[in-house]
Amino acid sequence: MDRTPVNLYDFDKTIYKKDSSMAFYFFCIKKKPYLIFHLFFVAILYILNVFSFITIEKLKEHYFKIITFFDDKDQLIKEFWEKEKKNIQPWYLSQKASTDVICTASPEFLIAPIFEQINPSATIIGTQITIEDKKVICKKNCKGEEKFNRILQYFNDNEIKFDSAYTDSVSDLPMLDLAENKYIVCADKVYKFSEQKPTFKTKIIYSIKLLRIKHWIKNLLIFLPLVFSHELFSYKFFDLIVGVIAFCFVSSFVYVLNDLIDVKKDRLHSTKRMRPIASYMIKPKEAVILGSLCLAAGGV
Repeated sequence: MDRTPVNLYDFDKTIYKKDSSMAFYFFCIKKKPYLIFHLFFVAILYILNVFSFITIEKLKEHYFKIITFFDDKDQLIKEFWEKEKKNIQPWYLSQKASTDVICTASPEFLIAPIFEQINPSATIIGTQITIEDKKVICKKNCKGEEKFNRILQYFNDNEIKFDSAYTDSVSDLPMLDLAENKYIVCADKVYKFSEQKPTFKTKIIYSIKLLRIKHWIKNLLIFLPLVFSHELFSYKFFDLIVGVIAFCFVSSFVYVLNDLIDVKKDRLHSTKRMRPIASYMIKPKEAVILGSLCLAAGGV
């Protein structure tokens, strides 16, 4: 007897063309423009999260607190999907099945209503966020390894195998590993994993990841000697700025070189395989060009 195919899907930028949490947030601001003040507050929290000063769960709690400014949450979400339903991918609608499993970092309360319209029998596994009165509580963010864990927990079977899995992000590689066929969605097109053709915007994002630009902040420690010597704003300060910038570019060159050398080993590693070159999001020749530019900038 043939087994009914079971497929795994990410939602944002996979089934839905946009990021649903972001689209919903700006939908709320358009409904009540004075909520723009909340955006500035969230922007500060986002920066704190980038540098690991607060958790993604805490960020999401404040992010979705915007919904507490509305009296009827369900009606608000209904209106949102009436407007955004057109952005559901046609390729998904043409192949959807009642056995589909949708696993997403977006909150379940936001995603479930659209599937009541397009695929009521689908299983929804998302970030669990509860909103009671004015209090928002976010459980563990359903992303990366957590998606993998939540899927296994739901099916209560560590040996389960899915037919196909679809996502737009290599951070979902643990989820893709559960399926026989792995697909990456880029610019509304579906590619077999390792054959994807990232958009220019995606290339920029993964180039930044490759260069480890957020690690540049560590280089500010170079300023400490000048602070303690009370010469921070002397002529040495400006020389030091040039030196720090050069050091940042050279350190990025070393990161790129290391990833190029270790790419084969990285692809066998549980977490390192998500790096830009190992995950096929940046081609080796593109990495060589980036690394050469960094080395040249560091030597100027």
